[in-house]
Amino acid sequence: MKSKICAQENQKMKIALIGLPGSGKTTIGQKLSSYFGTEWKDVDDDILEKAWGCSIGEKLKELGDENFLQAEDEELFNADFPEIGVLSLTGSNPLGDRAMKKLKDAGWIFVWLDVSSEDVLERLENMKVD
Repeated sequence: MKSKICAQENQKMKIALIGLPGSGKTTIGQKLSSYFGTEWKDVDDDILEKAWGCSIGEKLKELGDENFLQAEDEELFNADFPEIGVLSLTGSNPLGDRAMKKLKDAGWIFVWLDVSSEDVLERLENMKVD
C-alpha cells in the first residue's frame, strides 16, 4: 500500500526545504527523496558550486556578503529545477526574492526545518563551518 501511495504522491511532490545552516536540509532532503523515490537536489552542491566551479566558501570570500547574496539569487533564479522532487535550499536562499518567487510560482511547497540554536551551533562546530 505504501509504495502505491508514494508513487501517486511523488508525481506532483515539490518540496523545498529551508532552514538555518546546520538545520538538516541536506540530510532530510536525502531521506525524503529515498523514501518517496523521487529526485533530490542540494542547491549548494548541485546548482551553485557546479555553476561557479568553486566552493560556496570561496565564492563568498571572493564576492563578500551582499554581492554573494545577489549572485546566489541570480544563479538560483536561472537554474533548471526538477519537475518534481525535493530541493535542499541554502540557509540564505530565502533572502533572494526572485528565486523564491520562481519556486513558489512553480508550485514548490516550503518546509521550514525548525532546530534549536544549540543544536545548530553544535552541528556547525562538527561541520567546521565558519
